Amino acid sequence: MRKYSTDLTPVADIRELIISRAATAGDRLAFAERLSRDELREISFTAFAADVAALGTELLARNRATPPAAARQPHIAVIGENSCAWVTACFAAICSGFVAVPLDNSLGAGQLAEQLAHSDSDCLFCSRAHFEALQALPSPPGIPLYPLDELEPLIASGRAAIAAGDSSYSEVEVHPRQMAAIFYTSGTTGNSKGVMLSHANITAVVNANREKYIAHGATLAVLPFRHAYGFVVAILMVYNEGHSVFINAGLHSILHDLRAARPTAMAVVPLFIEFFHRRIMDTVRRQGRERSLAFALGLSRFLRFLKIDLRRRLFAAIHRQFGGRLVDLICGGAPMDPEHVRFFDQIGINVINGYGITECAPVVAVDDKYSPRPGTTGTPLSCCRVRIAADGEIMVSGESVFQGYYRDEEATEASLVNGEFATGDLGSLDAGGYLTITGRKKNLIILANGENVSPEEIEMELARDSAVQEVLVVEQDRRIVAYIFPTEAFLGNTEHFRTLRRVYNAAAQPAKRIAEIVLRDCEFEKNSARKILRHKALQPAP
Repeated sequence: MRKYSTDLTPVADIRELIISRAATAGDRLAFAERLSRDELREISFTAFAADVAALGTELLARNRATPPAAARQPHIAVIGENSCAWVTACFAAICSGFVAVPLDNSLGAGQLAEQLAHSDSDCLFCSRAHFEALQALPSPPGIPLYPLDELEPLIASGRAAIAAGDSSYSEVEVHPRQMAAIFYTSGTTGNSKGVMLSHANITAVVNANREKYIAHGATLAVLPFRHAYGFVVAILMVYNEGHSVFINAGLHSILHDLRAARPTAMAVVPLFIEFFHRRIMDTVRRQGRERSLAFALGLSRFLRFLKIDLRRRLFAAIHRQFGGRLVDLICGGAPMDPEHVRFFDQIGINVINGYGITECAPVVAVDDKYSPRPGTTGTPLSCCRVRIAADGEIMVSGESVFQGYYRDEEATEASLVNGEFATGDLGSLDAGGYLTITGRKKNLIILANGENVSPEEIEMELARDSAVQEVLVVEQDRRIVAYIFPTEAFLGNTEHFRTLRRVYNAAAQPAKRIAEIVLRDCEFEKNSARKILRHKALQPAP
C-alpha cells in the first residue's frame, strides 16, 4: 500500500485544509464554472481562501450576538445548484467554526422551511428561486435569507472589516471533534435524517484515501455538493491535492464541459457510467463502426498480453469526447456492473469502484486501480474497520463514523451500537479483505420457502440488456416481479421482454427467477442523487 506523498501532510480539520492549500497551491486554478456557453468564472486557491475568510468574517459579525451562538455553534444552511457561490458559502460557515447544513435543491418551499426548522438553522444561503419561494410563504422562516447570487456585497463587507483590523476569522480555533456539517440522507426508503459529521470524521477519510488513490489533475464535478459523496470526494479530495474543480451545471452540458475542463478524473455514480457507455455505443452504431470497435478491442487485448498498451491511441476518438485526458472514473453510490468496468478498462479508462455511506463521511472502501478486483468495492480505508454481522449486514467502526443523527436519539441508538455503525447494507469480505456489496437489508425479499433474495443482484443482471433503461425488482404476492422502464426504441415491446424473462430465468437460480415483467411508460421517481425512491416507486399516481 502506498503511503502519503512526501510533500503533503495529513490535515486535522477542514479549516486547515483551506488555509494550507492557499499557501501551497497559491495562484493555481481552484474552481471554474460556466457562466454562459463562451464565458467561464475562474478563481485561484489564494483568492478562494480570501473570499472564504471575508465571508467568514461577515458571518462571525452577524452571528456573534445572537442567542443561538452563545448556546451552540450557529447552523448555516445552504441550498442551490452547484456553483462557486455555494462552495464559498459552505466553506465560510465551516471554517468560521460554524456548522454547515447543505440542503436538497429539489425541496419545495414548505419542505425547505420544515428542514430549516428541524436543523435549527440560524440563516440560509439560497438560490434566487428558493429566496422568492420562501418569502412568499404565509409564514416565512424567521431567519436571515441571503441569495447566493448576491454574495459579493457580503464578501466585500468582510474584506473591509479585515482591512480595518477585524481579526475574528483569523482567531477562530477549530477542534477536530467539533461538528462541521449536517448532511441529510437521500431517503430512498423513507424520511431523511440529519447526519452529524465532525471535522475529524471528514479529514480522516480525506487523509486515508490518499493511501489508495491520489488525484493527479483537474476534475469535472458532476455530483450534487449537498451530498457527502459530492462534497468530500468531488471537492475536498481534489482540493487537497491542489488541483482544480470545474463545476458542471447539469447533465445537459456535461459533454461540453468535459471538453472545456479536460479532467483527468471524475467522481460519479453508476448512472453516469451507464450514460457514458450508452453514448459511446450509440455513436458507434450510428456510424456503423461496430466491427471496427470489436477489432480494436481484440487488438488491444492482444497487445496488452504482449505488455504493449496502445489503448489511448486505438480509442483516441472516444477519449476526445471526454476531453482527451480522462484516466479515472471513481464510482460509488450504488452497485456497479462489472461489465461496464471491463469495457472502460479495455478502452483505457479506469473505473475505480468504491463503497460508502453518508454516516461514514462517506467513504468506507475503495478499489486499488493498480490491483483491482472487479465485482468488489476494494478494501476498507485505514481510518475504519469493517465487520460482517451474522446476518450479512456491514458494520463499520473507526474515526470516520458519524456523531449521530441530529435531534433523533432513537435512530442514533438503533444504528450505533458499541461504536459500530450498522449500515443497513449486506455484503461479504473475502480472504484478501475485499468487500462485496450484495444489497440492502431493508430491500431483502424473503420468499415463502424462507429463501432470501437481494433484488439488486437481479436488477443488475437485467440492466445489462440494452432495452432496459431502469429496473426495480420487488416481491408481490410471494412472487418476484420486475418493473422495467425501457429505452425509447423498446417502449411497449412486450415480446422482447418476454424473451428477456425466459433467457434470464433459464440461467438463474430457482429462488431468483422472475414471475413477471411489468413495463412502465415513465421513469421511476428519484432523489437528487439519481437513486430510485423505492418506497415511492410503485405508489399509484395521486
